[in-house]
Amino acid sequence: MTETVTTNELINALGSSDIQVRVQAKNMLAEHGPAVIEPLIEALHHGNRYQSYEAANILALFNDPRCFEALAQALSSSNVMVAQYAARSLPAYGREIALQRFIASLPCAPLLAQIQIIESLKEMGDERAVEPLILLLQVTEAAMVRYSVIEALGVLGATRAIDLIRSFENDPNRHVRDRVRRALEQLEASYGTAAVC
Repeated sequence: MTETVTTNELINALGSSDIQVRVQAKNMLAEHGPAVIEPLIEALHHGNRYQSYEAANILALFNDPRCFEALAQALSSSNVMVAQYAARSLPAYGREIALQRFIASLPCAPLLAQIQIIESLKEMGDERAVEPLILLLQVTEAAMVRYSVIEALGVLGATRAIDLIRSFENDPNRHVRDRVRRALEQLEASYGTAAVC
């Protein structure tokens, strides 16, 4: 059996509903090294839900610009598991390029990927995330996104968002109200000692 056929068969096996078959195929493909990147990118974008997710897992193993670009594009995938995995994987390729793609993808990513992106932006601690997060908070209808953004703005020290955050004090969702209280405590405590960001 030629290597091309073997690679194709393994990629087909990534789409199996049998997890054991998928794990075995994933391990074998990872051993093939960078030669499998292009077929995996194709599976990431056009495979079934299992193939796409497993392809994302393997691509994340390679420090290759093609993998970064494929995973960055997957931030807006309709396959939420793939989008979430991509959001968790991108920082390994470098803080600056990950930050740029997170900010660009934030408005259009699926809900759970948005949550993961917000978490990553919070962990990065970069002031450039503040304005995109403020814009998202102003338009989102999802309580999960509201409380995640509010928490991130508090951690990022975004004192210019105090009035906006305060406008959610009576939000119907108790998690949002709780994050508002905590964020305001953080921001108002630092307001007099830190420069407004």
